Amino acid sequence: MEPIRILSIDGGGMRGVIPARFLLLLENRLNAQRTAKGLAPKRLHEYFDLIAGTSTGGLIGVAMTVPAVNNPIQPRFTFQDILNIYLQNGERIFPKPGLMRKLKGYVFGGETLYDPSGLEAVLKERMDGVRLNQSIKPLLITSYDIFNNEPRFFKTREAKSDPMENFALTDVCRCTSAGPTYFPPHNFVMGGKTFNCIDGGVFINNPSVGALAEFIRHGKFYAPDKTITDTLSNVFVLSLSTGRYSGNLSISKSQSMSAVKWIQPLIDIMMYGVNQSTDYELKQVLPAPNYYRFNVDVTQEKYSAMDNGSADALNYWDKLASDKFAADAAYIDNFLNASGMTN
Repeated sequence: MEPIRILSIDGGGMRGVIPARFLLLLENRLNAQRTAKGLAPKRLHEYFDLIAGTSTGGLIGVAMTVPAVNNPIQPRFTFQDILNIYLQNGERIFPKPGLMRKLKGYVFGGETLYDPSGLEAVLKERMDGVRLNQSIKPLLITSYDIFNNEPRFFKTREAKSDPMENFALTDVCRCTSAGPTYFPPHNFVMGGKTFNCIDGGVFINNPSVGALAEFIRHGKFYAPDKTITDTLSNVFVLSLSTGRYSGNLSISKSQSMSAVKWIQPLIDIMMYGVNQSTDYELKQVLPAPNYYRFNVDVTQEKYSAMDNGSADALNYWDKLASDKFAADAAYIDNFLNASGMTN
């Protein structure tokens, strides 16, 4: 039975450097194996039937599938290009807020911690004018529409058949990455309908279960020549985390925290809780080797914040990903072999 492969990438702000590095190393590893067999190199998106992403994971998924300017079936960016977007634009996307902006954001209200203009400029420079139906591989990108009070799944499948679902990729990316407290919601009008969207991480930071459900229901769109088995034995999910801070919130500190000081811990708890519960659910449905979850432990508190765009933080996360990839080589190869990616 032909293997069905889904790639899922978590949200996590600038820690998107972790899955970006993983994907670069994975593509290199696969192409080294292909070269040894006398085969031509292959771009990583070609192995997957569906790519799902939330927030920074959504940005990576979109970047993987933006068509080249002069070739609509080839990707515009390499994984080194995607990694460089993080490494070279960290403080442009998350510029250090001044005292007044912090006061407005956390005390007086009326302003988010970051101005979205830096993020929006990066998106416009790289994918302006490209729409969802042009993605070279099917996407599922998550967001939450607070104007219509409903989850918003941006899907290539729907964009291909419904002009009202064929959103600009700059809007898709801005919606999925509009983390509450960090960036303001992204509001726009399309076809007479108003949208006001925030980061999909508020309800599905790890989108792997959502992607699996989408595939089970609409598999013939994603892989018309493949048949999914009743036991899902030919379904393989590669799920990429943006890392988990391994520190804890002490009992004494939690007992005395004010409402304002609870904001950041609550966001972290919400994200980690969703990530871990989804990981549990996938392990019950798709035991190894059909499911592989790449994760790293962020052990230093000074590098735990998702909005840290400093070179030190980016290099720290980058090294964590490289070291973990090397340590997990046997598990990664087990997944690659079982899913037929090494054939």
